[in-house]
Amino acid sequence: MLGNSTILLYIPSLILMGVSYHNRGRYTPLIRGGGTALFGLYWITRIPAFLGGPEPDIVNAIMSLLGVFFFLYISYHFLLDFRWGEDTRALEWVMRTSFITGLAYLMFENIQITQGVIIYVVALLTFYVLLLFGHDLTMEPGLPTEIGDGVTILSADPNDIAITIVFACTAALALFLFSAAIFATETNRDEWLPWARREIRRNRNGNLFQRSRSNGILNMMKLSDRQRKWVAFLIVIPIIFITNILRNVGVIAVVFGGIMDFYVAHNYYAKFMSLGMMMFLTWVLFEFLPELQENLIGLFDLTKRVRKGMIKNGRVDLKYLTNKGS
Repeated sequence: MLGNSTILLYIPSLILMGVSYHNRGRYTPLIRGGGTALFGLYWITRIPAFLGGPEPDIVNAIMSLLGVFFFLYISYHFLLDFRWGEDTRALEWVMRTSFITGLAYLMFENIQITQGVIIYVVALLTFYVLLLFGHDLTMEPGLPTEIGDGVTILSADPNDIAITIVFACTAALALFLFSAAIFATETNRDEWLPWARREIRRNRNGNLFQRSRSNGILNMMKLSDRQRKWVAFLIVIPIIFITNILRNVGVIAVVFGGIMDFYVAHNYYAKFMSLGMMMFLTWVLFEFLPELQENLIGLFDLTKRVRKGMIKNGRVDLKYLTNKGS
């Protein structure tokens, strides 16, 4: 059942971001600003849920708090776009990525069959990998029948706790986020071709690593924009899925092996490992989609935006970033 914060904040934010997904005129930035502001306010309501209970999830609470500030920051700059008649591409990319990710997660989290299938597949693969490594386990049969249910994996030792694979253990959010980030990116090779050609000339006669980088850029240049997106997708998404299975295996193995208690293994070590993997995969995306890297850098560049006219061709003018002409 949908909570009040989902009904009052989350769904309206998706509606506003959805209707303004394409630029439809003068008031589009204002609508986008409203959508991202509501999306940010929604994450305030998630903090008590993460901190409540006997075992608070401090990492997710911190991430939610950062999300509040981040989306309010995005909303503020959308309001500047509206006020100054500008169109910032990095903001548009964030909004589109958030809309696609948020809509997909809402649908999978609140439809029993889709949630149940992905939980069961992840639990089954986790179970078989653990058996492969010699663990004596049993797994609860059948798909979860209710929203919020999971699949329980039990150790042969009755003293071990039962560990349940739930929707949060499926890496669905990461899968949706990276997919959305890829397909929400507007590609324009004219922006990075001069840089690519310089990198090829600079590295082609260097050491093995430099020559490899030169060849990698050359191969990327041979791909069409659509091909670059699909190659990035087909590399990153399977890695996320497989590493999440291994993460689940690691958590269960150290808990059943008596090496670490579940709270520490799941809420700290596993989460920090996941964050590290996401940073690595972001770097992988940069190799295929320089435009995505430009979008991320563009968000940091907005910290120097203080007046009208600083946005040129959708980005902060380079002269303001080099302290010239200011």
